Amino acid sequence: MFLIPVEKSSNRRSHDYKKTYYLINLWNGMGCTVDFRATGDDRGCYYEETHRCLIFLNSHENLEDIYKTINHEVLHHCIEGTDITIDELQEEKLIFNIQWADYSIA
Repeated sequence: MFLIPVEKSSNRRSHDYKKTYYLINLWNGMGCTVDFRATGDDRGCYYEETHRCLIFLNSHENLEDIYKTINHEVLHHCIEGTDITIDELQEEKLIFNIQWADYSIA
């Protein structure tokens, strides 16, 4: 994660001042690409090497189901961008809890 300072000059009434804002660059320019395929053996997968998610449409029943899979795979990308080290099962459990947090809290 990088903080990028951005200065903004303004004047108010009789004096000039500068404000410094900090923009957070989370991925250092590395976004996540989501691609769709008509057929596949799984619902979706994430490739760490290329920062790419594949969503297999034949494994979904409706549009909401597709949205949930996209969120799931993009969360893999977000977790990869952090400095934490967790195994595959911990990562899947974390993503599950994030996706169901609205229902758990209510």
